[in-house]
Amino acid sequence: MRLIDCRNDSVLVDTVLGEGVAYLEAHTGDGEKVYIAHGLGGVEVLDASTLSLRTTIGWEHGVVNGILPFFVYSDTTDKLYWFVADGSVTDPESALVIDTRGDTVVARLGAGVWHRPGCLDHTGRYIFCPDEADSSLFVYDSQIDSVAAVYSGLPGPLCVKPNPERAQVYVGCDEVILVYPDAPLGVEEMPNAEVRTTSPGPTVVRGTLNLQPAICSLQSEIALLSVDGRKVLDLRPGPNDVRSLAPGVYFLRGPMTEDGRPGASVRKVVVTR
Repeated sequence: MRLIDCRNDSVLVDTVLGEGVAYLEAHTGDGEKVYIAHGLGGVEVLDASTLSLRTTIGWEHGVVNGILPFFVYSDTTDKLYWFVADGSVTDPESALVIDTRGDTVVARLGAGVWHRPGCLDHTGRYIFCPDEADSSLFVYDSQIDSVAAVYSGLPGPLCVKPNPERAQVYVGCDEVILVYPDAPLGVEEMPNAEVRTTSPGPTVVRGTLNLQPAICSLQSEIALLSVDGRKVLDLRPGPNDVRSLAPGVYFLRGPMTEDGRPGASVRKVVVTR
């Protein structure tokens, strides 16, 4: 493995890695460490400046069932997720979770049937993974190492791409691209593991959405959107009749900017009967 200075294309370090073919690489956001996965079922943790070996993390499952493996690293929670496609929904070891602060294994998860490479949402907390064999989109919460949501019945999901500016995730399927809000439905957003941000917003009670006047004074146009981003209702200060809407989760958004980005924060609204 070679460490190259991209400023002048010179080789700074040239070293030999451990046994087996190196097929995955990830690095911490601070640039201090590099993680290399090997075909023999282990991850080498290297110093990013010298490529010297710090420690090795073993996982036998990674070599036995290591089909279509991929890494996802979260700066928000300082965790590295190592996924493999094991072809089983019951196997409890198809994702290994490594805490990069101490390079220790903190969880092992069952991760669907045939996951494709995933991506992070705009907060860096949630991991979105399409599963073609299961026709689903899995969402993992990297703060508590669990499945936060599963969207089922997708037409052959193959890939995902985040859009941080719109707080959305695009899912590429066989013949269509689906758009999802990048915070799982029913789960409050958390920018990082230490600080939770909350803000007052509208509430829904028996078919009436009460929009706070303070919000309207800050935003000239407010609309209620469906989960796929379609406008379903223009809102006004005070009570708004939403009895014609199907029960479910919607999103409250202010006017768009000239370049098409949301002009105000997006808030979640739950419509019930």
